[in-house]
Formats: sequence, C-alpha cells, structure tokens
Amino acid sequence: LTETKGATPSPRDKHSCWVHRERLIYFGGYGCKTIGEVQSTSSSSFTMEEMSWATIGDTLFRCWGWNNEVNVFDPQSSTWSKPETQGPAPAPRGCHASALLG
Repeated sequence: LTETKGATPSPRDKHSCWVHRERLIYFGGYGCKTIGEVQSTSSSSFTMEEMSWATIGDTLFRCWGWNNEVNVFDPQSSTWSKPETQGPAPAPRGCHASALLG
C-alpha cells in the first residue's frame, strides 16, 4: 500500500473499501478515537454505524455517521486532510448517504 501524509483516521471495523485510480482505500466504519483525537475535534459525538463517501473531481470526501466530521483523501498526493468549513455545521447523523448531482 502507498504511504500517506496527514492525519489518517483511527483504526475501525465496518469500514468501506474500494479501489480508486489504482489505490486501495479502506477507511471508515465503526471505531474509537484516542483522547487526543477527541480533544482536537469540535464534534459532539463519535458513535457511528454507517458512513458515506462522495467524489468531487479527483478528491474523495468522507462524512461520518453520528458525527459531523469531514475528511478528504487526495489520491494524487496520497494525503488526508480535514478541510476548513464555513457556516453552521449540520447536526451529527448516521445511516445517511451522499450523492453528487450535476
């Protein structure tokens, strides 16, 4: 597997797995966070059962179930990041899906 840069998501089960541009991506699902990870996020919950992914161009966006974190994996640079967002965050949610229209 390719080494990645940036803060990778914590280990978990019930994760998603697919190949994108000859790379295996297998993050997501149910897991736990370390104390440092919990303290570094503004999310009010980390309990989750499902999560969804969306692709915009060559960038993959991940939105967790039961919290409102967004993580981005850029396969061109093999880099994980958490984008800066604007406006009020949606409430934490689970058992949802993502789609790109247009």
